[in-house]
Amino acid sequence: MTDSDNWTPWSVDNGSLAAVPTYSVPSELRALGAAIGKVANDNGKNAITRERAIELFSYDPDTGLLTWRATKGKVKAGSFAGAIQANGYLRVQVDGLFYASHRLIWLMVYGEWPSNDIDHINGIRDDNRLANLREATRSQNLMNTRVRSDSSTGVKGVRVKRGRYQARIKVNGKEISVGTYDTLGEAADARRSAEEKIHGMFARAS
Repeated sequence: MTDSDNWTPWSVDNGSLAAVPTYSVPSELRALGAAIGKVANDNGKNAITRERAIELFSYDPDTGLLTWRATKGKVKAGSFAGAIQANGYLRVQVDGLFYASHRLIWLMVYGEWPSNDIDHINGIRDDNRLANLREATRSQNLMNTRVRSDSSTGVKGVRVKRGRYQARIKVNGKEISVGTYDTLGEAADARRSAEEKIHGMFARAS
């Protein structure tokens, strides 16, 4: 996922601050935002420990819900922890820093921060059930994306070109043609076959 040059890109995975036009944000605030994201998500010396996370939160792997263990101020014990962001991911604030909920959950369950992205297998970014989370490289994470909302065909990787249907797929950041077909069904089948062959378990045809 890449935003235009006039926007601050957000991570596919890390639940960082929602994108805003860079020209509308003072450089000091942009730097502060970047610093917060780095400390919270790069496992720096100020990042939360597993022990601290378990002290503060309860996690249900079957529902994916992260809840507060104790009442603190207006926050009640057992209440939902976190808020959904503009990019669809859940994020929680701890000790003044923001963390993507799925990464915090990974730390709590496995005892260490993920070294790569965390991919939501079903593509639903706020579904943090343990069975729906897997570690993935950035490239693998990008493979598991849904069809674009502005797609002319409604089929991922298939577009109309000169009255026919062209199937395409990205491999290592480069777009490769899978072929041009007379019908949408033929193009969709070819695209799906290529997706499964190239992307394997990270394939998402729609």
